[in-house]
Amino acid sequence: MVASEWPSLGLRWRTVPIPGLLDGILRDVNLRGSWRTRSTNTSTTTGQDRGSEQTVRSVGLAFILVSGFNITYDIDNTKSERLDATGLSQSSRASHSVRLSGFLPPPGFIPFIKNGVRVSLEYSNNGNSDCRALGGSGFGDVDQTFRDDCTTHTEQTTQNAAFALDTDFTGYSLGIQLSWVQRASGVGRQQASSQFNFNIFGRFFFRASEGQTQFNR
Repeated sequence: MVASEWPSLGLRWRTVPIPGLLDGILRDVNLRGSWRTRSTNTSTTTGQDRGSEQTVRSVGLAFILVSGFNITYDIDNTKSERLDATGLSQSSRASHSVRLSGFLPPPGFIPFIKNGVRVSLEYSNNGNSDCRALGGSGFGDVDQTFRDDCTTHTEQTTQNAAFALDTDFTGYSLGIQLSWVQRASGVGRQQASSQFNFNIFGRFFFRASEGQTQFNR
C-alpha cells in the first residue's frame, strides 16, 4: 500500500486586522482554515488493485462585535473517490453553519426579569451525495467519461434553524426555544419533510454540602 498526503495545510489567524470603517462595530475577527488531501493506492498479486482519494477543506470565521454579540460562520467540504475492479464510487459532503449569540439588557416591561437575556440564533445546511459507476481497473488515471457515468443514488439536504432566549433567576434559569428542521431527497420521488418544535426549558440549581448541583429539565 502506498499512501500520500498533499496538500496538508492549516491556518489560524487569531486577530485579523479590522478596517477603520468597522472599528465602531467589530472588536475582533478570528480566521481558521485547512486543506488536506490523502491518496491511497493498493496493489495485490491477484490484480485486485484499488485506490482512494479524500479531500477535506474547511473555513471558519468568528466576529466579535463591540456590542458583545458573537457571530461565527463555518463551512466544511469533504470529497471522496474510490476506484477498484468493481467500479468507481464518489461522495461529497458539504456543511454550512452560522450562529449569533450574546446578551440583551433585561426588558423594562417585564419587571421580574432583572438579569440580561441570553440570545442564540443558529442555522445550518448539510448536504451529501453519493454516486456509483460499475466497471474499473483499480487505481490510476480515470477517464472523464467514466466519471460522467457515475449514477447518483443518494442526494440529501438537511436544514436546521433554532432560536433561544433564556435568563437567570435566583436559583434557576428559564427560557424558550424554537427549532425547525427540513429534510429533502433529490433522488427517486424527491421527498421532503419539515418539523417545527417549541420548547420551554429550565435549569435548577441546588446547594449541596460540597458545591452546587445543576439539574436540567
